[in-house]
Amino acid sequence: MSVTATLRVVPQGTEVPRPDRIRDAAERLQELGIRVINTGQFSVIIMTDERRFERVLGVRAPARNTLFAQDIQPPERSLQGIVDRVEIAPQVQYLDM
Repeated sequence: MSVTATLRVVPQGTEVPRPDRIRDAAERLQELGIRVINTGQFSVIIMTDERRFERVLGVRAPARNTLFAQDIQPPERSLQGIVDRVEIAPQVQYLDM
């Protein structure tokens, strides 16, 4: 099962992470084999398989289509102090009218 999640990037002394900090987080995640889908002002959106998600971020992947948010301390040294929260929203279901 693949997991799509938003990771909050930790700012350094400011309220909003600098663009280079976001870019650094994205590059570190890619080096660990995680696909970066998008970057924003505060976060990086990723997609990866469940095993890699759990190994790299140190948190168990939630059940499919479950709302999930948790502060994290990644066991992966290169991410420590870089990302500190993971959020997963259920996939949107469209209704035929």
